Amino acid sequence: MPRSLPLLIATAFPTLSVLPAAAQSPSLYTRHQSPRVEREVPMLDATWPAALTADQQLAIAPVRWPAVWPAPKVPAGTILTVPQRPTGQPGPGEYWGPFTDDSGAWGFLVGSHSDAPAVTAPPTPIVRTRFGTAPSAPPVVAPPSPPPTPTMPVATPVSPDGQMVITYPDGNRVTWKLPTVTYKARLTGLRPDGSLQLTDPLGRQGSFALAKNARVTLNGLLTSLNRLPIGAAINARALRLAPTELTVLNAVK
Repeated sequence: MPRSLPLLIATAFPTLSVLPAAAQSPSLYTRHQSPRVEREVPMLDATWPAALTADQQLAIAPVRWPAVWPAPKVPAGTILTVPQRPTGQPGPGEYWGPFTDDSGAWGFLVGSHSDAPAVTAPPTPIVRTRFGTAPSAPPVVAPPSPPPTPTMPVATPVSPDGQMVITYPDGNRVTWKLPTVTYKARLTGLRPDGSLQLTDPLGRQGSFALAKNARVTLNGLLTSLNRLPIGAAINARALRLAPTELTVLNAVK
């Protein structure tokens, strides 16, 4: 039997690009109001297996309506990596997540409840009449009530290190980490619009923006962007969903 198309509920991040974007399929995510621009996939040759990975298996909670979405059973202090969205679709009433996709979004997938166990309609009553009398009215049957709306997990804002704490409806909390990409380069320019120009050891240059909640340090101490000296060695990180928007920038003079 074909599996139903899921309702996708998600949050998302703004994305930037300095190179032409790879071909993208239309996003099925509902995103927050943020600028949508083309982006560069950090790993253009990356292929994702059709089978679920261990993290994906751990992220799936195959519960049914109206059960509560439980948190993954992991030891205290465990930090899970948010995996790539699997190629399959959630079954009726199944909850998946969190997952990322290639459109610059992340979120949870919730299976449609339209395929929940259907309520069998009562049989049509047989109306019996006698000659010269009016037929009796059939009994009134109330329509079945729709299944309740699922309770979604709640995620905290993503930290500069890409971590977020998700509180599940069963009351348990799990820390998840969004995949990040690392850059090691030299600071070769600061533009008036606040963007940075970095040059890697091979001489390749790139322009990067700074996230609103970015953490900037110089020699291990918190500082502001305009205090960074040109030529400083840079060790930076960005979310893989937004590879040109730096969230951590550590400079050494």
